[in-house]
Formats: sequence, structure tokens, C-alpha cells
Amino acid sequence: MLKKVFLFTLLPLIVFADRLIFTSIYPLELIVKEIAGNSFRVESLLRGSADYHFYELSSGDILKLSKAEIIIVSSELEPWERKISQVFGRDKKVLILLKKEETLKGDTHFWLSPKSVLRIADRIYEKIASLNSTDKQYYNKRYKKFESELHLLDEMFEEMLGTCRLKTLVSTHPAFTYLARDYGIKQVAPAEGEAHGGLSLKFLKEVMRLKEEGKVKYVLVPTDEGSKLVKLLESKGIKPKYIDIKLSSYGDYFSGMKDVLKTLSEVLECKKKRL
Repeated sequence: MLKKVFLFTLLPLIVFADRLIFTSIYPLELIVKEIAGNSFRVESLLRGSADYHFYELSSGDILKLSKAEIIIVSSELEPWERKISQVFGRDKKVLILLKKEETLKGDTHFWLSPKSVLRIADRIYEKIASLNSTDKQYYNKRYKKFESELHLLDEMFEEMLGTCRLKTLVSTHPAFTYLARDYGIKQVAPAEGEAHGGLSLKFLKEVMRLKEEGKVKYVLVPTDEGSKLVKLLESKGIKPKYIDIKLSSYGDYFSGMKDVLKTLSEVLECKKKRL
């Protein structure tokens, strides 16, 4: 009898933990987990080396997404994310974090800037809390904790990037548009359409000019990317510095972002501070 009572009291928790939130990409999964805690299972559609720009939504993906109570997409810039919104938007289960007018130069890597995450975190909290008003206090507590930790991370970025000798960030992928805007850094990268292994003469000329002026030593390269462009820059004396812009090798957002900051501090020659 005691065992039955114990199982009965656990049953709501077991059912609750099976509730599902899907995100379009892995960095969003890490952010959503900070707010949802253990009350939802959070999964992402794109993981590992899957290419955000060339992904095609399959019938299997639609089936997976249909089981979620909330689907959170980064934007509607790519056809496959627009399709998610078209298929599930009528059920009011889709949250689009960046509207078209909020994206910068076709870049959706807002998670690489703590300031930009601070701007959208409340949208995630409100969406999750709207599903279960009785547990709103729990989500609010987690959201406030996440917000507080984001402010501390933002301060770390401000302090570190404010001490850098170099102020131009060269990257083979235009993933740092939000970070550049938020922390007073200039980003030099190929245009979005040229950033997938191709050769951009305009980009090359700009990088070589910066090298001659002593304003660049490294080029940032996504960890899952290798191209003729990287080899060419290396042959010109510009060293590649690989960086995990998808945070795919990390189990939580803050560990990944602290390593991103460490890499940025090396590339921009910032004064060493303990992270």
C-alpha cells in the first residue's frame, strides 16, 4: 500500500517531466534549459555539424515537432524555419525569437552576445510560463537567476573586450554581428552568401590591408568549417583560430560563452583577466 501511495505522488512529476519543448538549433536548447529547468524535456532539431543555412525540413522532423508543446525558432530567415512557423503557427505553439526587422545583416547568431540574449530571454520565459500558470513562480525564479548570470557574463565581456589592443575581428563566417554591435568591435567577414567555403576577393583584400597595418593576426574559423579561404589566409601569415560558434561541444550556455570570450581575448590581444 505504501509503495502505491509513493508511486501515486510521483506520477504528476513523471508526466510533467515528459513535456517537450523543441528548439530549432542547439544554442537555443541551452538557453531554454536555463529557464525551463527539469519541468520540460528540451531538444533541438539541428545538432552537430548540420548546416543551418542549407537544412531541409523532413516529414520525420514534422512528426517530432508535433509532439512538442512549444517550438522555439531563432528567426524566419531560412525556408525550413519559416515552414515550421507555417505548419505549427496556427496552434500558437511557435515562438519566433527574432523577427525579420530585428535580424542584423542576415545574421542570426545573437546568442554569441550576452546583451542580445538579455533582450530576448523574457520572451522565452513568458512563453513557457503561459503554459502552466500554477508553476509561473518556479519559472520566474529560474528566469531571474538566468538574467542575473547573464548580467555577470555581460560584465565579463565588457571588461575583457574593453582592454583589447585590436578592435577588428576577422572571421570566415559573419557570426559576430550582434557581438560587434554590442561591444564596440568591428567585424570583417565575407558576406553571408560567400561564407561557406568560397573565395571572396573583397574580403581577402580587406584582410590583407588590415594585416599590413598590424590590425589583425588571427582569423576566427568555426570548428566545423575548413576551406580554401582558411588555407589561403594561413599562407599569407594569418593564423586560424577555431571557435565553436554553435556551442555544440558544451552542456551549458555559460561554459561555452566563457570559452568564446577566452578565444576572443586571444585574437584581439586583450589584457589577461581571470574568467
